Parts: sequence; structure tokens; C-alpha cells
Amino acid sequence: MIPALMKSMILNHTDPMGIKDNHSVFIMVNKAYLALLNLPEDFQIEGKKDCELPAKTAEFADVFRQHDRKTEQQGSTVKSIEIHRFGKEQLIQPYIFNKTPLYHDNGNILGTLFHGIPQHHSILLFSDIILGKLNQFKQRKKTHQNTTSWIINQPTELLTHEQWEALYLFTLGYSYNEISLRLTISKSAVQGRIERACDVLMIDTYNITSFIRESGWLSSIPASLLNNSSIIMTE
Repeated sequence: MIPALMKSMILNHTDPMGIKDNHSVFIMVNKAYLALLNLPEDFQIEGKKDCELPAKTAEFADVFRQHDRKTEQQGSTVKSIEIHRFGKEQLIQPYIFNKTPLYHDNGNILGTLFHGIPQHHSILLFSDIILGKLNQFKQRKKTHQNTTSWIINQPTELLTHEQWEALYLFTLGYSYNEISLRLTISKSAVQGRIERACDVLMIDTYNITSFIRESGWLSSIPASLLNNSSIIMTE
């Protein structure tokens, strides 16, 4: 089912990697992924789902499944930010997971190849946005002690990347002046982007922040806000 060369690449990679089928059931993972989840090297993960693992990430199984389906539906790589208690010491650490669709020879979807890349030093806004203002809104019903999962994308195709970038910061509570400085554009340009975004969504600026928060769109963080210098982020 899985080409031998791909299996060898996954098993010998130092980054966490693996494959799930189109029902988010694990087909295979490498030792680095088991170590990331603080599971024994001989743990039989094949045939299990995220919710069945004795790991801190199990409570995010529904979110991971949504990411897997999005990857398959888009037919292209989807990136997500995963901040959880990882490793033997169970420290909160940031990883970017690339999720790429895999297909059978007949064109039917096989599942998803995932690859976790550590981001300990490259996410410059980690404390400012991700662990700062974003957590103030408590989008989840439970408290995860700063552990969470975000997709690096836009929540809707109705908005341009530039509009969502400005609207995202506006929803976090940044003023037009602060957004202007962060995006290095004029204050009027910021206002224009936000107003056009509101027009497209048919929601006035007084209600847009409530709409964004209640819709859960803050989990779709714009790639450009990560200021990542070592990885090319796809739109």
C-alpha cells in the first residue's frame, strides 16, 4: 500500500512523521513521532485514532480530524500550528505540521502524510499573539493551559489574504495604528482592508469582532503573522 521508499524516508527521518488513512486512523509513524507524544517505542499505534492514544493530544482528536479532511478536500498541503505538551518532559512546545494528501494508483484518496517541524526559535510572535491576546478570548470550552491547535490558512475564500491579515489583528484588539505599524502599511490602508472585509462578509465593523470570535475563525492564523524565516509558508 505504501511505497517502500516512502516508508524508509518516514522511518529514518529525525522529525516526527507518519501516515493516516482517510478515516484518520494511523497506518504508520516513526520513532520521532512516538517520542513527541511520549509513547514507548514499541507502542502499537497502527489501527488507532488520535482519541485512542494515551497522550495529551488526544483531546484535540476532533480538530486533527478536521485538518485531515481539509487536506483531502483541498488536494494540497495544509499547515497547522500545534502547541501542546510534547516529549518526555511534557513541555509546551510549538510545532508546525505539514499535512499532505496521499492517493491510491486509481486516484482515490488514501489518507494524509504528516510531518512535524519544531518551531522553538522561528515563531517570532509566539508569545505576543499565540500565547498572548489569542488566549484571552477562550475560544475553547476547556482550559488547555496554553495548549492548542491552529491551522495556517484563511477561514473563507471570500476574503483576500491582506484583508484577513488586517481583520485578524483587529479582532485581537489591535488599533488601526498598531496594525499599521505591524503590517508596515498606512493607517488608511488598514481601515480600507477592514472595511472591505466587512462589506464582503456583510457585517458592520461594530459587530465584526464578535462574529469572528464566535465563528471560531481565530483558529485560522495568517501565515505572514508568524514571521517565519526558515520555512516557506503556503497561502
